[in-house]
Formats: sequence, structure tokens, C-alpha cells
Amino acid sequence: MTIELVRRIRERVGEEIRYRRTLRELRRIDERTLDDLALGRADLPEIARRHARGAA
Repeated sequence: MTIELVRRIRERVGEEIRYRRTLRELRRIDERTLDDLALGRADLPEIARRHARGAA
């Protein structure tokens, strides 16, 4: 059970790192590009979270 707990913690920490890294990159996108993609700044955290959860 301890090994499983460590594995889950590592996965969660990895997900959080991917989320923060992705969000930081997304925040660099300029307003015009966001408009072209039909996205607002408020959409970025959800996009980053979905990416972090889907990344292996």
C-alpha cells in the first residue's frame, strides 16, 4: 500500500508541474492570437489542467 501511495503522490506532483508549466506558456500568448483562437484569458487554466491530466 505504501508503494501505491508514493506512486499516486508522484503522479499528482507531475500533473501539477505540467499544469503550471503549460499555464505559464499559455499566458505568453498575445491577445490577438487568443482572439483568433476564440479564447479568453479565463479559458487558459482549464486548458492547462486538461493538458496536464492528459499528458503521460
